[in-house]
Amino acid sequence: NHLYTKACQQEDLFQTPGLQDDLQSIIDCLDTSIPESIPGSNHSVAEALLIYLEALPEPVLCYELYQRCLECSHDSRLCKQTMYLICYLCYLCMFLFQFLFTTIDVTYTELTMESKLCSSVAVYL
Repeated sequence: NHLYTKACQQEDLFQTPGLQDDLQSIIDCLDTSIPESIPGSNHSVAEALLIYLEALPEPVLCYELYQRCLECSHDSRLCKQTMYLICYLCYLCMFLFQFLFTTIDVTYTELTMESKLCSSVAVYL
């Protein structure tokens, strides 16, 4: 959210490296709390985000969707379809997160949830 609210118009945001001291301060800050403000320059915050994303064990965009994005990059219509799929999957993940953390009386079994999700996602694939 920090980058969205404070750095949307920043030039060369993900192209200019951050300062090493800033990066360490940002990492320490985010490792210990959820701060209201993040120390350092916008470039340092952007670089810290890239470092975090590179360190994830799995990519944010699964390999299958990444390959699909590459394959459709020449056709704007296919790009739009793929973006709708990605947006749908993000919406679905947000819904599940909210559902799982707000439902006290869980009436769905894992198999029921899996079958509902698979049939729902299959429509977009």
